[in-house]
Amino acid sequence: METKKNRMTLFDLLLPLIRHWKLIAVCAAAVTAFMLVLNLVCMVLPPSSPLNVLPDTYRPEVTVRLNSPSQSSGLASMVPSSVSSVLGSFGQAANPNLALVQELAKSNKLLDTLGEEFDFLKRYKDAPLTLNRLALQKKLKLAVTGDAAASGMLFVDISFEDTDKDLATRVLKRAIELIESEFRRVTIEPVTMKRQFLEERERVVSGDYEKAKAALAAFQKRYGLDLRTQAVNEAQAIAQLQQDIYAQELKIKATYLPENDPVVKQMRDQIRQKQRLIAEIKSGASSGGFSASPAVPLDAVPGLMSEYANVELEVRVQNEIYAMIRKELESAKIEEAGDAAVFQIINPLETPETKFFPKRSLVMAVSVLVGFFLGVFLAYLVDYIRRKKDDPTEGKKLEAIRSLLPFRRKKRA
Repeated sequence: METKKNRMTLFDLLLPLIRHWKLIAVCAAAVTAFMLVLNLVCMVLPPSSPLNVLPDTYRPEVTVRLNSPSQSSGLASMVPSSVSSVLGSFGQAANPNLALVQELAKSNKLLDTLGEEFDFLKRYKDAPLTLNRLALQKKLKLAVTGDAAASGMLFVDISFEDTDKDLATRVLKRAIELIESEFRRVTIEPVTMKRQFLEERERVVSGDYEKAKAALAAFQKRYGLDLRTQAVNEAQAIAQLQQDIYAQELKIKATYLPENDPVVKQMRDQIRQKQRLIAEIKSGASSGGFSASPAVPLDAVPGLMSEYANVELEVRVQNEIYAMIRKELESAKIEEAGDAAVFQIINPLETPETKFFPKRSLVMAVSVLVGFFLGVFLAYLVDYIRRKKDDPTEGKKLEAIRSLLPFRRKKRA
């Protein structure tokens, strides 16, 4: 029997609603009327009025595309690992470009610049700098779209909310300029500076390389293309002349003619001529007709060969340095061109023509529902109090609660 007494049916739920339908209707009408009057008043009052709790708010928006940085750009090493943790709230893969834009958008430098240029301090009644930053940070919003894993890029919607649509547009335009400037300073300017440094080094190394090649060419022009071959040729020439001299001496001795004999004199002249030629070859005055290259003294050949090796080594070293710098320069140019496309404005900024908030029709619809559910709650509460009042035990408890209320005690007094 006790189970049947405590069992609640659909009629038990509907009965309080039917009994107090007027209360429900009055609550719904009262809340709806209040919100209607509030909307009308807010539409009449200026947006800057403190009584205007629902001013028309506008939100201009700009869409920015962020490419995923390449391994060569080194951007991942520029952004601290702690910054990348911000991306977890967006559900995106770690993207240092996105983390950098988010940090720049809420940086004190950006917020203070906007506050000073657009005089937000006076607008917020000279609020402390920290509160001014928080107010601007709430108005400047970033929303991430796109799939970086699939397309290799992200789309970031940057917007600014304010009751003045022209002011909101100008603030957002300035904010985008500041974010883009700082973004390029952090990501692209280091690469540009690297390229400029490599270009300067290329000019210097190119000059050194040309000087080294000119020194090698002058050395080869002066002493010949191959000192080793030239020295061997000169040695062979001297040996051949020595053999001719020995042969001439043997012929003179074999003739048994006196020294004043014309034949002997002629042979002695030939010997002296060859001896002079040997002396000229040794001194470098002549090559003896055995080499087309300029004559080089034999005793100077070791030193010249050492000098030639140094000059040739300098040319090779400068060539290697020049080739390395050219390779790094081309890599820097490719890197700079790639990073230049990282931050791109896709959707240009426009002054909004329609308000973003509030949706007054939606507000009215929600107010009707709120009023209805408030009436239902009050209907059940009134019915519950009535039932408990009819119960003697519960009625005593209710009277005890009433006696403890301040206004009840004043009334009794």
